[in-house]
Amino acid sequence: MILDGFTKAFSLILHLDADLLGIIFLSLKISFLALVIAVVFGIPLGAFIGLKRLPAKGAIIILMNTLAFGHGFTLMDMNKDKSTANRDADIRR
Repeated sequence: MILDGFTKAFSLILHLDADLLGIIFLSLKISFLALVIAVVFGIPLGAFIGLKRLPAKGAIIILMNTLAFGHGFTLMDMNKDKSTANRDADIRR
């Protein structure tokens, strides 16, 4: 059963399936757009915070680190299905 799935996946890749290529290019386009937005806002903001003397500079850096590193993990946790979440809760007990 699992082998059939792998066989089908490799077949789609080798035959350059149009739907698969559409999904791949859409994913790359969205990732590139996210990168551009992050660079356009992130580099100037980081330079401003790094070069200026700000009264709450330490707090701003802590807040930015918290948002940057905590945000992705929160989204991953939100996407877990209930069985995984219940299993994780049982493990923590």
